[in-house]
Amino acid sequence: MFSGKYYVQHIDYKRYTISLSDAGAVEDTNCSSIPRYFLYDRSFHNILYGEQDFGSEPFLLDLSPPRVAYFNCSNPVKDPRYVTVDTSHCSIRGNGHVYAVLEQSLSEYSFEDIKIGCEFMVATLTKEWFEDIRKGNVSYDEIHGLIVDGFEVSWLPAVCESRCGKGTICEVVDEKSGQVKCGKRFCHYAYQTTDKCELQQQIFGYIRAYLRGIFIGLGSRITFSTRQLDNPVGLEYFDGGIFIGRKVIPIFVAARFIFGVTVLLVLFIYKWRRRHVSMYDNIENFLLESNLNPIRYEYKEIKKMTGGFRVKLGQGGFGAVYKGKLRSGPDVAIKMLTKTNVNNGQDFINEVATIGRIHHVNVVRLVGYCVEGKKSALVYEFMPNGSLDKYIFPKEGVVPLSYEKIYEISLGIARGIAYLHQGCDMQILHFDIKPHNILLDEDFVPKVSDFGLAKLYPV
Repeated sequence: MFSGKYYVQHIDYKRYTISLSDAGAVEDTNCSSIPRYFLYDRSFHNILYGEQDFGSEPFLLDLSPPRVAYFNCSNPVKDPRYVTVDTSHCSIRGNGHVYAVLEQSLSEYSFEDIKIGCEFMVATLTKEWFEDIRKGNVSYDEIHGLIVDGFEVSWLPAVCESRCGKGTICEVVDEKSGQVKCGKRFCHYAYQTTDKCELQQQIFGYIRAYLRGIFIGLGSRITFSTRQLDNPVGLEYFDGGIFIGRKVIPIFVAARFIFGVTVLLVLFIYKWRRRHVSMYDNIENFLLESNLNPIRYEYKEIKKMTGGFRVKLGQGGFGAVYKGKLRSGPDVAIKMLTKTNVNNGQDFINEVATIGRIHHVNVVRLVGYCVEGKKSALVYEFMPNGSLDKYIFPKEGVVPLSYEKIYEISLGIARGIAYLHQGCDMQILHFDIKPHNILLDEDFVPKVSDFGLAKLYPV
C-alpha cells in the first residue's frame, strides 16, 4: 500500500475493514520498532471529501485517527509528551536523542510541537488508545504495542460505488451478513447529503465552503495562529476563503484604517487651520464694518489676494493697480506703490494710519496696507465701474452717462473734495484732481481716490 510494506493483522469481511501494521514495527526488533513509512490521515480518502476517484488505493480512514510522530533531537527534551525511544541498536543518522510523540488532531504537526534542535523523522497511524495513554501516562512499550496492533482502514466506499453508484453514501446494516444499505447521493460541492446534486445545491455548497474558509482564516489571523489549516471539505473554494480571510480582508481592513486615519488627520488639520482663518475673517469683517484702522497684510497675503497679480485694473502715477479678493469675501483694488519713501517704515505706517481714518461716502476707503522691505501696497475698496475718464471720453461699447447722472457725479465729487479740505480732522489737499482719480461704485456714486499720497513720494 502506497509502495510500502504492511502486515495484515486482521480482515473483517462483514464490516469491510482491514487492520494493517508497519513492517518496521513488526520486523525491526533491534531498533525499538521505528516505523519505516510515513502515513497520516490525509494519505487516505475521507467521507467529507464527497464524490471520490479512488484510483489504486480505495480505502477510507476514520475522521480523526491517533498518530505517533518521531523526532531526532540534538539535546535531551524535558517534555512529558516526548517519550524516549531506545535506539542503541539502530543506525540512526547522527548521535541525537529519538523521541515518540502521541497526537490526536485533525491538523498536522505544528511548529509549537517541535522543540528547538529536533528534526522530524517519520509519522504513523494507530487505533484509538486508552484514557491513561491519552493523558500522557505512557511508556514506549505501550506505544510499540499500539503500532504493532496497527490501524484500521475500510474499503466500504469502493463497495458503495459498485453496488449503489458513484457518489452514493452507504452503510453496513447487518455485520453478520455484511448487508449494505444504499443511502443518499453525496453532493461533491455541498456539506450535506442530497437526493440530487442539482446546480442550486452545488452553488450553495460553493458559497458555504467559501464563507466558512473566510471565517476560519479570519479567526486564525485575529488569534495570530500560525498553524496550517486543514480543508475539511476538500474544496478549492474553502482554500480560497482561507486566503481571503487570512490575507485579503486583513490587508483591506488595514488599508481602510490607514486611509480613514489619514482622512481624519487631514480634516483635523483643515479644520484647525480654518479655525484660525475664520477667526482672521471675523476680525477682518469687524474692522471693515467698524471703519477702524486699516489692516496690515504680509506681502505673501497680497500676492495670494491678487492670484499672483493676475488681473491688472490700470496704471497710475503711483503704481499699478490689481484686482484682489479678501479672505472674508469682498473684492478689493490693490495699488502696488513704486519709488516710495519707505526707508523709515514707521513713517509710512503713520501716513497710512492718517489716510485710513478718513471715511466719507464720496472718498475711497482704505482697507489695508503692506510694507515689507522695499515692497509696499495699499488695499482699497473695489469700484466695479472703474474711473470717470472712460465715461467722459467714451470708447466704442461704453454707454455714455446721462446729464442727470453727470450732475449727481459732479455734486458727489465736490462733497468729497470739500470733506478732504475742511470736513475731516486733518486737512488734506488733493493736488491731482482729474477724471482718472474719480472712481465709480456699482451705483455710479463717485469716490475721490489717490489722496494723501504726496508725502509717500520724494519731491
